[in-house]
Amino acid sequence: MRKWTRKSSLMYGIDRLDASWLVSLIRDRERLVKSFAFSIYGGPEAALRAAQAWRDEVLRTHPPLLKQEKAQRARNDNKSGVPGVVCLYKPDGTVERWLAKTQLEPGKILQKSFAVGRYGRQAKALAIVERQRQLAQMTGHVILHPAADPSRVPPPAKVRANPPAIHRVEVLRRDNTTGIAGVSCKLSPDGHPRVWVAKTVLPSGQTLRKDFSVARHGDRAQALAIAERQKQLLQRAEFTAAGKSRGGRSSRS
Repeated sequence: MRKWTRKSSLMYGIDRLDASWLVSLIRDRERLVKSFAFSIYGGPEAALRAAQAWRDEVLRTHPPLLKQEKAQRARNDNKSGVPGVVCLYKPDGTVERWLAKTQLEPGKILQKSFAVGRYGRQAKALAIVERQRQLAQMTGHVILHPAADPSRVPPPAKVRANPPAIHRVEVLRRDNTTGIAGVSCKLSPDGHPRVWVAKTVLPSGQTLRKDFSVARHGDRAQALAIAERQKQLLQRAEFTAAGKSRGGRSSRS
């Protein structure tokens, strides 16, 4: 069985692909992804610095959820309609008491119950008030990795005076909704991602395309399409270089 190890803070959210660095972060159930090709930034080291700078900017502008926000999201098994408030029943199925319960941190749980026999119809309302009192004692963010702690995110990196030129194939089209040039997503009738597509047009007019089904690849489908796009860009660069060496010119981008 493969042993899981936590990434260092410098590499948090960053993976190396064949020809690029891929930054992938999840914030409030939304995945934020961007690829940094070695060929665009002048090599792996420069591309990594750009990836880290973008990752840090995402961490600054999209901080993790507050613990209070997460605690107030209703669980699927919640039947009371109020997160953290539970109804406890007697063996005969009648309501015995209402319980307010909050985990402030591992090993520290606040809970208080209100018996219907004593408080009557006010028992649930009292439990809701108690739950709010408990939440008021909860502070901080949901931190899954030290690097995601807002207090530890470094200040913005200085922008290079002469950043490397970006090829036209790396510029987003107006109809691109994925945020990644050359990568598109086809949706199913219910609006969920069905297929991620990597597509690149060579100077010769030939189109390189590869599809990655979500049904087959799951959450990795998008990352695989991004990696494929980088491979296609390398093929395009090699094709262009070969054409120049033969004295040819490419008029299509």
